[in-house]
Amino acid sequence: LNVVIGRRPGRETITNTAAGAPGDDLRKENLGIGIKNIGSQLALDADLEAVKGVLVARVDPGSVADDAGLKVNDVIETMNRETIDDNEDFRRILNRLKSGDPIVLLVHRKSLAPTPRIFISLNKP
Repeated sequence: LNVVIGRRPGRETITNTAAGAPGDDLRKENLGIGIKNIGSQLALDADLEAVKGVLVARVDPGSVADDAGLKVNDVIETMNRETIDDNEDFRRILNRLKSGDPIVLLVHRKSLAPTPRIFISLNKP
């Protein structure tokens, strides 16, 4: 049996590659996701009018989020029981957590209707 030890992808620090304006893609590199604010047009286009939170726009393969089961087009409604209204809420809550702290997300996944809400848990890298 051969084993290769290496750094797992998605362990970099949080970087903001966008200007931070509503609707911009913010890269949360340590979780391996990109998120977007749900604006009124995006909500209409994605049939998410009644859903509040941030839309998962990207999940990096092999990332912590990918391992936990987060998927593109999921909507993160809460993190550790705190409501997420926009990218700033997500960033603020995530930045308060230390490496290794548990993260519990309440996620709206449209494909699971009629009960589209699930919990996804992971640890902050």
